[in-house]
Amino acid sequence: PQVVELNSTINGKMDGGTDVDWYKLTGTQGQRIVLDCWAERIDSKLKATLTVYDASGRRPITSARYTPGTDPVLVFDVPANGEYVVKVHDQTFKNGNDYVYRLDVHTGPHIFHAVPPVAKAGTNAPIALWGVNLPGGQQTEQQLNGTKLESLAVNVQVPGETDSLNTIGRVRGVEAGIDAFDYRLNSPQGPSAPIRIGIGRSDVAVEQEPNNEASAAQKIAVPADVGGQFASIEDSDLYRFDAKAGEVLTIEVYAQRLGGLADPNLYVDQVVVDAEGKETLKRLATADDDKTYLLQNVFDTRSDDPKYQLTVPADGTYQLTVRDRYWETRGDPSLTYWLSVRKQAHDFRLVAMPAAPTAGQVWPTGLRRGDNFGVNVLAFREDGFEGPIDVRVEGLPEGVVCEGTTISLKENTGLLVFETTENANPGNYEVRIVGVAQVDDLEKVRAEAAAVAAVANAEKPLPDLRKALDQQQPKLAEAQQQLQQAEEALAKDTENEGLKKQRDQKKEAVDAAQKLVDEAQQKVAAQEKAIADAKAAQQAATDARKNGAATVTH
Repeated sequence: PQVVELNSTINGKMDGGTDVDWYKLTGTQGQRIVLDCWAERIDSKLKATLTVYDASGRRPITSARYTPGTDPVLVFDVPANGEYVVKVHDQTFKNGNDYVYRLDVHTGPHIFHAVPPVAKAGTNAPIALWGVNLPGGQQTEQQLNGTKLESLAVNVQVPGETDSLNTIGRVRGVEAGIDAFDYRLNSPQGPSAPIRIGIGRSDVAVEQEPNNEASAAQKIAVPADVGGQFASIEDSDLYRFDAKAGEVLTIEVYAQRLGGLADPNLYVDQVVVDAEGKETLKRLATADDDKTYLLQNVFDTRSDDPKYQLTVPADGTYQLTVRDRYWETRGDPSLTYWLSVRKQAHDFRLVAMPAAPTAGQVWPTGLRRGDNFGVNVLAFREDGFEGPIDVRVEGLPEGVVCEGTTISLKENTGLLVFETTENANPGNYEVRIVGVAQVDDLEKVRAEAAAVAAVANAEKPLPDLRKALDQQQPKLAEAQQQLQQAEEALAKDTENEGLKKQRDQKKEAVDAAQKLVDEAQQKVAAQEKAIADAKAAQQAATDARKNGAATVTH
C-alpha cells in the first residue's frame, strides 16, 4: 500500500478492470481521522467505498460507502497506536478514466450537519454544528453511523441577498434553484469541507421535540422558516398555524436541495372544531416529490422535496405533518430539513449552463476569435409565476457581443448566443447574466380575478331577463289591439253597457301588460347597469394590477 501522511490529499483514479487502491497510514490512539473521498463533488463517476483495515489488511474495522448524492466520509476513531490500511474502490468496479477521486486524510474539523440548516438573510445567525474535531466542540452522546458527534455553537454571517447561491463546490441541477450559501469552519488544521445552509426570508425557528402528536404540535406563525430533523426512527414532526380564508400560502420542504439525504413527505390538514370543542382533522393534501424538469437529459432538477400551494378554505388552524419517506425504518440526526411557510409571491431564479452539442457532454464556456457560443438559461419559476423574463448580459469585454434573449410566457428555457469579433482580446473574463420581469402584486391579481368573475356573474342573468321582456312585449301589443277593437265597437254604439264593460276590461288588461313590460324593462336596465359597473370595476382592478406590478431583477 502507498504510505499516506495525515493531513494530506491523494489524487487518484480507478483504472480499468477491478482496480482497488490501498493506502497505509499511522494513527495514535484516540485520534479521530477523517477520510473524505471527493468524487461526485468533482464530477467523477466514481461511487466510492472506503474501508479501514488493521495492519494486515485482512480484518475490517469500519467502512463507509456512497449514497446517492453524497460522497462517503469515514471517521476512524483510532483504537491503538499503529499502522492501518485504507481500501478505496468503486461500488460496482466499473472504473475507467472518468473514475477519479480526491481523498482527504486529516484530523481537522468535519461538519456532518447544522441545526437549523437555514438562517435569515442578513443576520449573524446562531447555528449548532455537529461533526468531529470541532475546535472548542463538546462531545455528545449523539451518534451518526456509530460515530459519536461533537457539537459547537457558532454565529454565522448570512448573506443579505435572498436570491443568492454562493457555493464553493459543484452545484447539482436539483440544488440550483434555491437560495443558500456554503459555510466552512476554520481551524489550525485548515478549514472544514463546506456545508450548505439555506437563506430564509423570515425569522428562523428550530423544531422542538416532542412534536410527534397533534396534541404536541409546534405552533408557528406565518411566514415561517423552521429547521428540523428526523432524528430517530418513526419521527414525525407536526406544526400548526392560523390562517385566514382566501389566503394563498406556499408550503415547501428543503432537504435534498440542501445536499441532505432526507426524503420528506408533507401532509396538510385543516383542524375542525365542533360545537363541543372536539377536534378532528380534515386532510387537504399530501405532497411528495417535485417533478419539475427544466432541461431533460441535460439538467435534472427533479427533487425529492415536496411543495404545495394552499388556498385557505376558512378561517382557522391548519396542521402540517413532515416525515421522512422511510420514517418507519430509518432516522438519524443528519436527516435535516428546512420547512418554509410563506404567502404566495411570484418570483424566479435563473441558472446558466453551456449548451453542449449533444446531451450529456461537458463543454467549456470559451470562444475563439470570430466564433459564437450558446449558453442555456433556465428559469426556476416560483409560486405560479408565468410571465416573460428578459435576459441580458452585463460586463461583456470589448470584442464580445450578446444580444440577450427572452424566456417566453410559461416557458422555462432561453438561449444566449455570445459572439466574438476578429479583434477580440484573449483572456479570461467574468460576465453577469441578469433576468428582468414584471411581477404582479398577487393581492391585486386576486382582486382583478374577483372583478372578472363579478362581470361574468352580472352577465349571467341578462339573457333570461331579455327573454322575459321579449315574451311580455307581444302580450302588450295584443292587449292594445284588443282595446282598440273594443273602443271602435263602442264608438258605433255608445250607449251599449256591455261594450263599455268590455272596453274597461280590455283597458285593465293593457294596464296589467304594460306594468309587466315596464318591470321587465327595469330589470334589464338594472342588470345592464350592474354589468357596466362591474366592467368599470374590472377595468379599475386591471389598471391597479398593472400599476402595482414590480420590476424584479435577479
